[in-house]
Amino acid sequence: MLRRAIDSVPAKRRGIAPEAGRWSVDGVVEHLAIVEQRIVGTLRGKVDEARANGVAPETDDSSVLDEATLRRVLNRTVKISASEAAQPKGVMDAESAWAALQRSRERLRDLLRDVDGLAGREILAPHPVLGPIDLYAWIGFVGAHEARHADQIREIGALVGVEA
Repeated sequence: MLRRAIDSVPAKRRGIAPEAGRWSVDGVVEHLAIVEQRIVGTLRGKVDEARANGVAPETDDSSVLDEATLRRVLNRTVKISASEAAQPKGVMDAESAWAALQRSRERLRDLLRDVDGLAGREILAPHPVLGPIDLYAWIGFVGAHEARHADQIREIGALVGVEA
């Protein structure tokens, strides 16, 4: 979904912001790379800490997705401002940011393989908007966050003269 959204905007138009104060496609993908790298680093630290503290094995077999949280993240009618640290710096074009995002995604997959069998609801990390959320909610957030920004990229494409 994200790659298709990026590809729907010609490379020569990806650096164009639709208006002052808005991100370009390049900026959106750079933001995703920054955020996911930070998430993986935070979760890795929390998992290592939980493991050192003897986190229990998983016994809960209920749904791990919090649909209300996912709907909140996906709702593009509500503006969510990224922290200064998560703002794109303009140092990556969409392709280099995509490569960074792919590297981060591989680290996330490694983390998920590593935590298989641990009680993910007991592994908490703070989110700047959602508050403390568990490992499962973080994984759902990563997907919803990407989907939110894929929609944003399609919107930007339409605004810079590209049919999405």
